[in-house]
Amino acid sequence: ANAYDANVEANNADKPIVVTLPSLINKVFKIRDFGRGLSTQDIQDIYCFYGESTKRQSNAFIGQLGLGSKSAFAYGDNFVINSFSDGVVRSYNAFIDPSGIGQIALLSEKPTDEANGVEIVIPVKQEDIPYFTRSVKQYLRFFKVVPTIIGMDSAEKDNLFVKPISSGKGWAFYQ
Repeated sequence: ANAYDANVEANNADKPIVVTLPSLINKVFKIRDFGRGLSTQDIQDIYCFYGESTKRQSNAFIGQLGLGSKSAFAYGDNFVINSFSDGVVRSYNAFIDPSGIGQIALLSEKPTDEANGVEIVIPVKQEDIPYFTRSVKQYLRFFKVVPTIIGMDSAEKDNLFVKPISSGKGWAFYQ
């Protein structure tokens, strides 16, 4: 939801977000948007305070409660935030310190030619890989703009994003 909202905020609502499913070879779940990216101050403000949201000014956004950015902590005690902004990528480790407090540490900063946006990288336990795949299938199938999903074959993706056989304002009927 945050990735979609970042695209909307940057006038990229029609650009698909990119979701990378975890695999046995690469045990990480990634979500990449093409929003404006986040400054170091944005990272501190958004990821360090519950209830902090930048989306309350419009109904065009999915989220607004200030919890989604911290949701990776519901799964594990650390994740990586890569922020691409104006030719620079900054990588941060979001982690729970030994006292149980959430922290953010800058890992690296280097030039990049990638488009602006944010990528969240969550390490996944091998036994949870099927759960992540099932969850992506259940959640992303309703996105208006079909996400790019890395790690899902095209036939599986085609079956996931089926068109309704009938629809109207605010409703749809599927086979």
